[in-house]
Amino acid sequence: MFKPLNQLCYSEHQLALDHDKILSEVVMAKIKDDVPGDRENYSMYPKNHTLFEDSNIYDHTATAILDAIQLEIINIFGADDYFLIDKEEIWGHVVEPGQQTTIHNHVCGAVKEISLSFAYYPNHPIDSGDIIFQTQINTNQYEATVHPRKGMAIIFDSSIYHHTPSNCSKYTRVSVSGNLVATPKLIDELERDVSCDNPYWKYTGNTNI
Repeated sequence: MFKPLNQLCYSEHQLALDHDKILSEVVMAKIKDDVPGDRENYSMYPKNHTLFEDSNIYDHTATAILDAIQLEIINIFGADDYFLIDKEEIWGHVVEPGQQTTIHNHVCGAVKEISLSFAYYPNHPIDSGDIIFQTQINTNQYEATVHPRKGMAIIFDSSIYHHTPSNCSKYTRVSVSGNLVATPKLIDELERDVSCDNPYWKYTGNTNI
């Protein structure tokens, strides 16, 4: 489950979902641009903007994915009330051949320092671009490449910078990303966890709050 990422970890999970169905729904939501509500209007961004590939997804799609992620969180932490599972914090990412994702992290808005993020891949064509994490130890910067596969979800600390190189395949690469914000219960437990026993510390490199 946990994989080393220099001085910290990420975790890999194979989700029990209908990946082809979700793939179709995410692409359709991007094409139709008809997801109701007051969410981010990604269609307004030009092709050279980093958010151009992002898109809202339908509620039933989000629910299926978040339910699967919640099961993985329970498996890791042994509790279902450590993180807020919010449909406002999930979005699709549709990357056509030749496109790429610029370096970024997920710490903004409601996503604070104590949070995790995930990326789920309902498909991942060969040569469509791995996910590359960038970490820093003292003044030294390191990169670690993760090779996604169809059905895989990656959970990682929200503050870690990451990017995806150009999609060099002939096919569209689709992923779904989301954020899991810590609840007051988890924050309180972490503040008292002087021995760093909580699994959360594996994602952050066993550093105190």
